[in-house]
Amino acid sequence: MKKLLINPTILMASTLLLMAACKKKSDDPPPTTSENITASAWRYDKAEVDIDLNGTADFPIQESMLESCERDNILTFRSNNTGTIDEGAEKCDASDPQSLDFTWTLSADEKTINFPTAILAGVDGDVKLVSVSATSMVLMKETEVPPLVSPSGKANIILTLKH
Repeated sequence: MKKLLINPTILMASTLLLMAACKKKSDDPPPTTSENITASAWRYDKAEVDIDLNGTADFPIQESMLESCERDNILTFRSNNTGTIDEGAEKCDASDPQSLDFTWTLSADEKTINFPTAILAGVDGDVKLVSVSATSMVLMKETEVPPLVSPSGKANIILTLKH
């Protein structure tokens, strides 16, 4: 009977090649903020109010306070700094178009996103980009509120969108 001899050098080289081929690439850079924003369409998740303007939500805005026709809108951001707001299944006004185009720009430090026109009620102009990931985008906008809500007459509205 013949013995099968395996060359140790070939065995080691084959093993190293196999391990290298199976190893997850860790040198791929994480997606940029713009890449996360433009990856896919966004939908309303929740809205909250920060009365003391410290950047932390003090209480949620009840979904019953927002019309379902606003909560079902779909926002699509494109890499050329344009986007589309789709009214979703429910339109707030039957005469409104099904979709509207908008533009957006991200500040150089990627902490502010600007919408020349409102993408949702009260969400226009410079809006703080609190965080953005592959699945969630959190926006914060200071707005005027009745003194009954906040003695300063101002509060942050914190809007969370999801994929």
